[in-house]
Amino acid sequence: MKKVAANFGLIIAILIVLMFALDKMYTYAFTHGIPRSKLRHLLQQQNVTFDYVFFGSSRTEFHINCELVEKLTGKSCINYGMSGATLMDTYALLRVMEARNVRFKNAFVQVDYLYNVTDFSPAFKAELLPFQNDPKIGEILESYNNSFSNKYIPFYRYMVNDHVIGFREIFNLLIHKRPKIDFNNGFVPKYGTRDDILQSMPNNIIETNESMEAMIVHFNKLSVPYYFFTAPICKITVDRNSYMEKLKTKIPDLNNYVQIFDDNDDYFFDCAHLNNTGAQAYTSFIINDLILKTN
Repeated sequence: MKKVAANFGLIIAILIVLMFALDKMYTYAFTHGIPRSKLRHLLQQQNVTFDYVFFGSSRTEFHINCELVEKLTGKSCINYGMSGATLMDTYALLRVMEARNVRFKNAFVQVDYLYNVTDFSPAFKAELLPFQNDPKIGEILESYNNSFSNKYIPFYRYMVNDHVIGFREIFNLLIHKRPKIDFNNGFVPKYGTRDDILQSMPNNIIETNESMEAMIVHFNKLSVPYYFFTAPICKITVDRNSYMEKLKTKIPDLNNYVQIFDDNDDYFFDCAHLNNTGAQAYTSFIINDLILKTN
C-alpha cells in the first residue's frame, strides 16, 4: 500500500513539474515569438501614431483596405478589426494601445448585432491569457474576473484554450511560421461568392453596452474624434432593418451602411461579409462618405 501511495505521489509530482515546465515554455513562445495575431502585433508596438484606425469584427477586418485609404487620403491607416471581436474586445485593444503609446487621430468603430454581446469573445480572451503577467493585460483580465484556475494553476489556461493557444499555435511559433495577414494594413480579403443560409438579426436590443460607453469616455479623454458605423449586410437577412432602427436609438449618430449594396449581390462573399471586390468598393465609399467629409 505504501509503495502504491509513493508511486502515486511520484506521478503527481512529475505531472506538476511537467505542467510548470510546459506553462513556462508556452508563455515564452507567445511573448518572444513572431506575432501571429493583431493583439500580439500590438503588444510589440511602441510610440506609433496613425491618422486613422478602424476597429470591429470580421466585418471590419474583411472590409477595410487601409492600403487604399492611404493611397486616396495620403494619411496613415491601420485595420484592427478581428474576426468575432465584441465591443469589450475593442475596448481592451484601446487600453493596450494607450499602455504602449500607440496613438491615433481618428477612430472608426464598426458596430451591429454584436452590440448585444457584453463579454469578451472566447478567442480574444484566450489570446490575452499568455500575457496575463503583463501589467496592462493583467489589469484588463482582472477587471473582467479572470478565473483562479487561469491565474494560479500552471498550464491550465493553455489546456482549456487549446484551439487558440494550444499545441498547433506553439508549433507554428517554434518554426517561425508567419501569418498570412499583413499587420501594416490589417485587411484580410475574401474571394468569390458562396451560397449562404438565411441569416437573421436579433429581434431585440439590450438597454446599453457598457464597453461602448467606456469607449466613448476613452475617446473623449484622448480628445480623439470617433465615428460608429455599420457594414453592408445582404438584403434577405431577417430583421435587418428593424434591428438597425433599434441600434440607431442607442447610437443616434450611427453611420448606417447596411443597405448600400442591396443592388450588388456579387459584392458579397456571404450574407454578412463582402468579397474583395465589395471590400474595395466599400472602402472607397467609406473614404468619400465618412473620412473625407469628417476630416
